[in-house]
Amino acid sequence: MNLIPLAKKYFLYFENKNIKSLKSLFGSEVKLRDWEINVQGFDNVVMQNKKIFENLDNFKLKIIDLTQSENIIFAEIEITLHNNEIIKVLDKITFNQDSKISEIKAFKG
Repeated sequence: MNLIPLAKKYFLYFENKNIKSLKSLFGSEVKLRDWEINVQGFDNVVMQNKKIFENLDNFKLKIIDLTQSENIIFAEIEITLHNNEIIKVLDKITFNQDSKISEIKAFKG
């Protein structure tokens, strides 16, 4: 199954801080890990996304590259913060058999 369209939706919803739509993409046991946090479970991941959005004022997200291997999407992205600082990120997004996100690992650099 081609998961790239779902990954594009994820990044669109993230950039627009659209929690309701993000929730529709997450599996019940979703995990989220980046260079600062490590949470698991639907409610915890949703709450962490809300915190991220509260701390990020205005930002832009640019997808540089999306690659799929089996049920995993590797996404190279750039996040431009309100002060024009650019954060380069590599996301590894794993999908379950129901095409819901089961894990997101984000690596800075």
